[in-house]
Amino acid sequence: MQWGCILQIAAFIAESLQSCGGQVIPPAGYFQKVAEYVRRAGGVFIADEVQVGFGRIGKHFWAFQLQGKDFTPDIVTMGKPIGNGHPMSCVVTTREIAEAFMSCGMEYFNTFGGNPVSCAIGLAVLDVIEKEDLQGNAVRVGNYLTELLNRQKEKHPLVGDIRGVGLFIGVDLVKDRVKRTPATAEAQEMIYQLKGHNILLSADGPHRNVLKFKPPMCFTEEDAKFVVEKMDEILTAIEKALGLQMDNSTNSASENGISKRKKPCQTSEGNEEQECVHANESHLNGSACAEKTVQPHNPVPNKRIRT
Repeated sequence: MQWGCILQIAAFIAESLQSCGGQVIPPAGYFQKVAEYVRRAGGVFIADEVQVGFGRIGKHFWAFQLQGKDFTPDIVTMGKPIGNGHPMSCVVTTREIAEAFMSCGMEYFNTFGGNPVSCAIGLAVLDVIEKEDLQGNAVRVGNYLTELLNRQKEKHPLVGDIRGVGLFIGVDLVKDRVKRTPATAEAQEMIYQLKGHNILLSADGPHRNVLKFKPPMCFTEEDAKFVVEKMDEILTAIEKALGLQMDNSTNSASENGISKRKKPCQTSEGNEEQECVHANESHLNGSACAEKTVQPHNPVPNKRIRT
C-alpha cells in the first residue's frame, strides 16, 4: 500500500498449511513470528483456511490452531468447503478491523451476500460435520492413510517424503532422495494411471511432483486402502521400467548422488481433477507404462486451471 511516497505493509496472507505450494507444514511458532513483524509494520495477518479448514486436519477445526493457543489471525478467509459444492465464501475478522473498514468511507455491496438459502446450506454443512464426527474421521482415517503411505516410502525409492495432518497429506516423489530431484514426469504418470482406476489425484508444489491427498471428509479406511494398493502397483511398474530398486546398492548410489534412473516417464494429458476420490468415469486408455519401456503421452502444459 502506498500513501504519497510512503510505502507501508497492508497485510500478510498465507494458507495455514500450504496446499498448492506442495503440502508444506509450517513449524509451530512460525506464524507468531511473522505476525509480530507484520503488525509492527502496521499490517494485519490473514489466514487462508479455504482448503484446510472445517476440521480437515482432525486435531483442530482450523489449521492455524496448529501454531498454538497464543496465535490468532486478524482475518480468516474461508471458501468452498463451507458450502459442500454450493458456492460460498466467508471472511471473519475482529470488531476493530470491521469498524475501521466501515468508517473509511469505502462502500462494499454483494447482491447475494447473506442470502437465506446459502446460510441454510452453510449451517447444514456444519451440522453434518458435527453429527457425523467428520473431524474425528479425519484423525482416524488420516492416521491410517499416513501409515499406509509411509510403508510405501519404505518400499519405493521414488517416494521421498510423506507429510501432512489429518486428511491433508502430500506424497513427495523424487528421483534421488539425497538431491531431492523432483520426479515431475513420474508424478504425472501416476496421476494418469490412477484415473484408469477411477481415482483422481492432482500434483502440487513448484515442480508439480507432490501428490495431493485432500479427499472428501467422509473418506473411509477402505477407500484409503484401495488408493494405496493401486499406487503400489503403479509405482512398482514405473520403477521396474526405470530400473529403480530399493536395495542396499540403490541406497548407496543415492547417498553418493548417483541415479540409476534409465529413462524418464513422459507425462499424460494435463487436465487435473479433484483430489483422491472415486469417480464414475470410464476407464482411460489403460496403462501407459509397460514393464520394460515407458510409452510417451502428450506433454503436460505448463499452465493449469484450478477450481
